Amino acid sequence: MFSTEFNHLLQSIDSEFFAWLMKTISYFGNTFVIIPLLLILMYGFHFRKGFVMIQVTAWASLFIGFFKNLFALPRPFDVDSSLMPFGAEYTLPADRFRSTGSNSFWGTLPSEIVLHLREAGLSNYGFPSGHVTISTTFFGTLFLLYRNTWVRILSVFFILSMPVSRIFLARHFLADTLGGLALGGMIVLIAWSVLLRPPAFRKFLGTRFMAFFHFRVHWVWWLVLFVLPAAMLFFPETPVDLAGQLIGFNLAFVLIVAGGFPEHTGHAVHALFRVLLLLVLMGGLIVLRTWLADHWAFLETSGGEFISAFLVMFLGIWTGTGLCIRWGWYRRRTAAL
Repeated sequence: MFSTEFNHLLQSIDSEFFAWLMKTISYFGNTFVIIPLLLILMYGFHFRKGFVMIQVTAWASLFIGFFKNLFALPRPFDVDSSLMPFGAEYTLPADRFRSTGSNSFWGTLPSEIVLHLREAGLSNYGFPSGHVTISTTFFGTLFLLYRNTWVRILSVFFILSMPVSRIFLARHFLADTLGGLALGGMIVLIAWSVLLRPPAFRKFLGTRFMAFFHFRVHWVWWLVLFVLPAAMLFFPETPVDLAGQLIGFNLAFVLIVAGGFPEHTGHAVHALFRVLLLLVLMGGLIVLRTWLADHWAFLETSGGEFISAFLVMFLGIWTGTGLCIRWGWYRRRTAAL
């Protein structure tokens, strides 16, 4: 499953349309597409469902970074320079290796090749596929939360086609995509078991959940929202910026709903304004963070990455939602659901 034969097999399809389709599908596994979609879902359609979508996707991103750093395995174009990269830059000079994937279906990558690449500075790891994991969790959760037929058809399409896209583009081995499907499926299964089943979801954010935000603390929510993300920081493989984003989002959410859940006003224009405000605000904070990182060396350290990621997410969600409430684009609902 670490052989590049599957990549060559798909790349043998000589069709401009197929290549365009594979590239287009891959965009829906990128964070710069998924994050705006999450904000649109949360602020344009359903605040509570959007919260669930962000939680599931954020945890998926955290685990992707953890396992990529843990296994530290190269991508197909790192070990086979005869593959077409379709515009991607090689992690390392590509003329070093040619067709050095595994020699059998169940074989692993040659250990000497993996070690050599790591020592040469390999940092953009392949296993498991982040695109496949994200698309599986995002579209899997979307499938469960929204009962629209077309939404479900598109969700199944992206879940099944994303592995094909990533193999065709030589970004991942078959094993990488299967690992992404397994990781994403496991996260969705846990979310379904704990929260997304209809009886559980009807209770979600109801009386017991509201009790948490009125400081009659329910330990499960402390665990999920804060303790577990913070505990992940004790593992060196954990991406500190992703942990900071998750904790920042959760803290902002707690402070927001402590005064009552934001509910849609019923006006489409208000929904549009909410989405535009959050997109502009989050985009501006990300640009500011990038600019500061270029001028302040501390932000390049682990502590700096955590703090800056935390502040970007916290300030964006807390300030943006607060402005939407103040300007009448949301109304508060304090009664149990």
